[in-house]
Amino acid sequence: MLHGIEGLEEDNGYVIVYTDGCCFNNGRSGAKAGIGVFFNDGHRLNVSEPLTGRATNQRAEIQAVIAACERAINEGVQLLQINTDSKYVVNCVTKWIHIWRRNDWTNARGNPVSNKQDIKRMMYLIDTYLHIKMVRVSAHSGIHGNIQADKLAKKGAARY
Repeated sequence: MLHGIEGLEEDNGYVIVYTDGCCFNNGRSGAKAGIGVFFNDGHRLNVSEPLTGRATNQRAEIQAVIAACERAINEGVQLLQINTDSKYVVNCVTKWIHIWRRNDWTNARGNPVSNKQDIKRMMYLIDTYLHIKMVRVSAHSGIHGNIQADKLAKKGAARY
């Protein structure tokens, strides 16, 4: 318990969190999205909420990471391992962000980057307050934390 927060799992000093976003009817009218953040079974820092604003799967994934970062920062955590099954989020944080910043927030096709404001918020939290490890985990492969984050995201979307 390096950070003085009971019940948090750690690996080499990094607090471990699982994040997930989901969206029912993604890309269609009536879409409902939710976010899930899982620190540990029954932990007070876990999050299950409906997504506010435009409901898409990608936004939900980003907002779940934002919620995890905000919770960690509020608890004084500086080292955070974010486990996600979202290849999109991992690529945003580890690859594309550098290109987008260089190219004034245009993507490879010359179009404005989708979800720019959400990504900027996520990166502000990461760049300003945290040292992170982004870990991509396989979806639906029996990883307890990922299963729980998925359940929390679906529960959040159901409350949309």
